[in-house]
Amino acid sequence: MQDIRTFFERQKKFFDEASRIYKVYENSAAYIADEEVRTAAEKIHEILVMPKPYGRIKELPELCDAFSTKYVDYFDGEAAPVKSAISYALKAVLEALKGKPFEAEIKDYIIRSFSDYQNRADDAQDIASLRSYKDQAEAMKTRILTYELPKWEADWNRRHAPQKPESTPTPGSKFVVSSKKVHTISSHVVIPEYSWNIENEADIDRYLAKLRKNLKDQFKQGETLKVQF
Repeated sequence: MQDIRTFFERQKKFFDEASRIYKVYENSAAYIADEEVRTAAEKIHEILVMPKPYGRIKELPELCDAFSTKYVDYFDGEAAPVKSAISYALKAVLEALKGKPFEAEIKDYIIRSFSDYQNRADDAQDIASLRSYKDQAEAMKTRILTYELPKWEADWNRRHAPQKPESTPTPGSKFVVSSKKVHTISSHVVIPEYSWNIENEADIDRYLAKLRKNLKDQFKQGETLKVQF
């Protein structure tokens, strides 16, 4: 009787583990283009959905091992560009922050925020989650460059603005003209596409016209528009 109980417990363990592995695949199926990974997952799924899979449950450990090997290789290939993109987003923000009078106040916050995305990417178990951290880092870069950096700059200027002199200037006095305000945006604001498909000169004209319009929409007289790539 103990042998029978042990047998069914082992069968259940195999089935539960296969269900867990297939769930990992299912969460990221839309992002997986590798045919070997998809085929390995489909073989597992074929057994899982059988009304009476008892005779084939013994195949699951080998199928799961085959899937895991192929999936890990594919996952590692997807992880490398994601981590590079997060590092690039951090680099772009630090470059925009460089030389600002409030750099020391903000820099640690910026590094911690992007490091958190890197750590999450390192711990990701499925490709959907992995890619989401790249998208979140990209969104944070855009938000900082487009909205937060100008706010920090305005706040610093307000806190450190010199007090107005009490005496009125005498005729002939020289006034210091303040430098132009810099409006920093991410390149994705003016080039939202991830790629351009150019087949003829008309395509070039179309993309450049759209880029010109987007730049004009962002540009304001009296300011310097900085596009961060």
